[in-house]
Amino acid sequence: MLELAQVHSEPVPALVESIVAQSRDEKFVPFHFWSEWLRCAAESCDVHDKLLALAHGLQSHNVRTIEGQTLWTDLPTLPWAIREAMDTLADVQKPTSFVNIHTFFARCATDGLVDTAVWAAVLCRELLEDDKVEQKDVYIAALDAWIQHGGAALYNHGQPHHTTSPICRAAPGFLE
Repeated sequence: MLELAQVHSEPVPALVESIVAQSRDEKFVPFHFWSEWLRCAAESCDVHDKLLALAHGLQSHNVRTIEGQTLWTDLPTLPWAIREAMDTLADVQKPTSFVNIHTFFARCATDGLVDTAVWAAVLCRELLEDDKVEQKDVYIAALDAWIQHGGAALYNHGQPHHTTSPICRAAPGFLE
């Protein structure tokens, strides 16, 4: 489906063409593609730019409808794959993968590809509210990645009254 070596070696247009061709087959499962896409992101930060370019390249193709969404324009099942990745790829016992996937989620939020800001909130809560968190240094490295790569998106680029991000919501009237 999608391998890290392939992402490293092939140009984005060739990857897009190959994936679009595969996705015309009714047996193609977008969730599996997104899971592999996220696995590549967790394995190496070196491919993050290319993975984002790949997703944007795919979005310009309307292949078919899946569960009421257009493949690829609507990025069907990507949010589900992201949720699943938090259970499978964001393992603090694998520090590099943990930091890489959070770095990629921060990049996705900043890029506007998909709203992943909730995972920054989850990360903060786990670190700040759980006294028994092990490997705090790994959590701090992941939070640092969020600040470096997604800080402006988390802070809504300094604009008030951001109501769509779970990280920036305030009680009604609080900011008025």
